[in-house]
Amino acid sequence: MQASNWRVLALTVISEAITDMQEDNPSARKQAIDWLLHDSEDFPLICELAQLDPALVRQRVNFLRQDAAGATHSTRRTLFPPYCRFSCPGPGPINLPNRT
Repeated sequence: MQASNWRVLALTVISEAITDMQEDNPSARKQAIDWLLHDSEDFPLICELAQLDPALVRQRVNFLRQDAAGATHSTRRTLFPPYCRFSCPGPGPINLPNRT
């Protein structure tokens, strides 16, 4: 698999976790939040493959959680639009793959 394919796969994993974090199912939500915000063996690897800084992903996820009361899929797309400009400071875009 080419490096860009691994990156897209890793970005998709992160995107799915962010989506699961907003689910009505408490078990799925807890599992996603635990994976995104707490140390695990694979989270840093997934971030590395996605070419993202794990600390910055967590910062953005916390920002999203603070706004979760009014968050919708369109809000998530605004906070996390397609293909990463993840190096900018603050709660700017993260660029995740579009879901079709």
